[in-house]
Amino acid sequence: MSTTSNRAWASAPSPNTPARTAGAGRRGKRLRQLPAKLKLDLDHLAIAEGRVIFIRSVSARGRISLLGQTFQIGRRHKFTYVKTVLDTRRQRLTAYVAGKIFKRWLYKLSRH
Repeated sequence: MSTTSNRAWASAPSPNTPARTAGAGRRGKRLRQLPAKLKLDLDHLAIAEGRVIFIRSVSARGRISLLGQTFQIGRRHKFTYVKTVLDTRRQRLTAYVAGKIFKRWLYKLSRH
């Protein structure tokens, strides 16, 4: 078990305020102490549902490397960049070329 830092932001910027940068939203907020007895098991954190976006360069062989795995995009797209989106809820990886869906793969997330 690991202990977290004993400081945290008192509050996030209110959604009712005009759009500002994250730093501007925190300006004037005070840090408050977390409870001394708070402990988190950092080895077994749940994976949040959402999307993670990666930008990768396609190799001469038409492949990209992502999170220790290799995916075939195609030699036609060598030396270009692709956007890949990992959807953790659907456990699916989607590759976009020129802004359009190009390929999809099933991406099973491992649970510890």
